[in-house]
Amino acid sequence: MSKISFLFLLGILTAILPMTGFPSGWKNLFYALTGLLVCLVVLSLRKEINSLKQSLKGREHTITDSFVQNSHIDAYGKSAKIASESNAKHIIN
Repeated sequence: MSKISFLFLLGILTAILPMTGFPSGWKNLFYALTGLLVCLVVLSLRKEINSLKQSLKGREHTITDSFVQNSHIDAYGKSAKIASESNAKHIIN
């Protein structure tokens, strides 16, 4: 079960709990346990999201869906001619 599904299930449990026939002491215990479980799952999700943000921030180049024909693409995703005029002069000389 995914963490999002587990949070959804805890939300349904919290919504249904007042309509059950449990004594108020048991309901209070269930509410406290549900709240603690929600906190733990949210902290776990937050840690995963932060690590994902850090890994995405560290990328050097951009991944795009575009296709450029007959050109060279550098590390930053920009296209440029393979042999420009200034490079061609250096190669020839």
